[in-house]
Amino acid sequence: MIIQELKPSKRVRGRWLAVLEDGSILRVGEGEVLQFSLCAGRELTEEAAERLQAAVRTGGLKEKSLNLLAGRPMSRQELERKLESWEAAPEEAAAICDRLEELGFLNDASYAEQVVSGEGGSGARAAVPGGRSPAPAPHGQATGSWRLYLLYI
Repeated sequence: MIIQELKPSKRVRGRWLAVLEDGSILRVGEGEVLQFSLCAGRELTEEAAERLQAAVRTGGLKEKSLNLLAGRPMSRQELERKLESWEAAPEEAAAICDRLEELGFLNDASYAEQVVSGEGGSGARAAVPGGRSPAPAPHGQATGSWRLYLLYI
């Protein structure tokens, strides 16, 4: 497989289009261009092409994940489920979540605090199975157990 032409996408910033000898177009990110030293005239072995396609797929999943997290905070479990709904293998979803945690984009403790304070996602009601509001604590009793419950969801 030979790359006939490598050009930046006119529509998506940071995306490159690799035009292959058979006329197909492979959409790659800047990271893949650098990682695989892509350029016009470069021949890719079958193994390298498979690794490149896997890297493009993982990069796309990471980008979708970041876009989700930019829109609203979410728990690791929510993000893993979303990734699996996009046909990511469980190991792949876990690896992406691990990396996002390393970078500080995904933090369950911070998310739980935001939900409890009413700042996170869809509010505390969404965190309760069935969308019910939690039962109010009898007068004088602590509500700490409710917060603890949210940390384990």
